[in-house]
Amino acid sequence: MNKQELIGKLADDLNLSKQAAKDQFEIFLGRMKEAITETGELRIPDFGVFKLRTTTPRKGRNILTGETKEIPATKTIKFKLSKSLKDNLNK
Repeated sequence: MNKQELIGKLADDLNLSKQAAKDQFEIFLGRMKEAITETGELRIPDFGVFKLRTTTPRKGRNILTGETKEIPATKTIKFKLSKSLKDNLNK
């Protein structure tokens, strides 16, 4: 399922126009981004936890030339399923 299909389903479920559902969805995603960047994590019960994680800088190597290069630290988001969602997926 892609974003447009999800918005279409939300519009049908909530009896909204697709534009109104899209606006609500964008607001929701914006709030999720804010929560993760401000607090470092977002917990949604029965769904999972989004955690902001910083990777450590490390050395990499170009396999074609053999040249070593410093790979800088980056920030990424890690997602961990809740136990209840994991159990439902494994049924």
